[in-house]
Amino acid sequence: MNISRPNFMWPVLIIGIGLFLLLTQIEIVPEAIGDLFIRSWPMLLVIFGLNILLGGRIRYANWVILIAAIALVVVVGNLAYAARRSDYRNDYKESRVEVLPPEVQQLTVNVRVKATRATISASPAVSQIVARFEGSTESDVKIDLAIDGTAATLTITETTSGVLPKLDEVGRGTLNIYLPANVPIANLQYLGEDGSMTVDLRPLTVQVLNIQLKRGNMALYVPTQGQILQDAVRIDNGNLQMFVPQDTALRLSLKDGAEKPTFIPELAGAQYELLGSDLLIPGIANPRILLHVEVDGTFTIDFSPPS
Repeated sequence: MNISRPNFMWPVLIIGIGLFLLLTQIEIVPEAIGDLFIRSWPMLLVIFGLNILLGGRIRYANWVILIAAIALVVVVGNLAYAARRSDYRNDYKESRVEVLPPEVQQLTVNVRVKATRATISASPAVSQIVARFEGSTESDVKIDLAIDGTAATLTITETTSGVLPKLDEVGRGTLNIYLPANVPIANLQYLGEDGSMTVDLRPLTVQVLNIQLKRGNMALYVPTQGQILQDAVRIDNGNLQMFVPQDTALRLSLKDGAEKPTFIPELAGAQYELLGSDLLIPGIANPRILLHVEVDGTFTIDFSPPS
């Protein structure tokens, strides 16, 4: 005589959903997990369909269905977060516009951002600083300007809570910084974790440049005036294209074992030699641009006239 086996899956599923919702309401389960769980309610239809299709036909069908459903939720959740993290958002915005007083003679800029693409260029107005950020609500951006006598310091910092955000809070940011061309920049420091970057210093006077990108490509337009010394550009995972005025002599300190970069046009690079880890034009003792460059990717130096 055949004894029918009770289908325990639906009672267990109902009890499990109830307990999960209770833990979410009393904030034991992170809000982001609860949000993903609620978004996954169509999975109940999948479970119902699999139960009709497989129930009673294979051994341990209930367990197989539950495990498969949970695995599918995890996979779909990871794909959803990955897709969302690649999108540029504008749900959260921060900006600041300031005009430096006449007594300010130098400016220091410190920037630290997360998954953000950035552009740094000259401000269209005299003595004006403009900083604009837009991104997801996962980010919290502080834009501070401190003035001490003849010196000013612009600090831009992007932070996140560190906990798993809800799906609609995830996304990449965009930062635009415009600096005054009439105020020398004593130190420009930038640290970006993940995001491309364009730095147009042509109209600016920069004394010290220190840029580090952990991931992302960078386009760097070196200044057309003044002398840059004690500078470093480091890209851990990405490419660098450096645009240089035709009459500018470079001296670059490359990382050990680095090859000679690609030159545009090729003829412009013929006069440069790679001596050890130094790239230079022999016979020029005091080049205007002296940089330490480390690029884990392609490095291109472009002497083409600006478009």
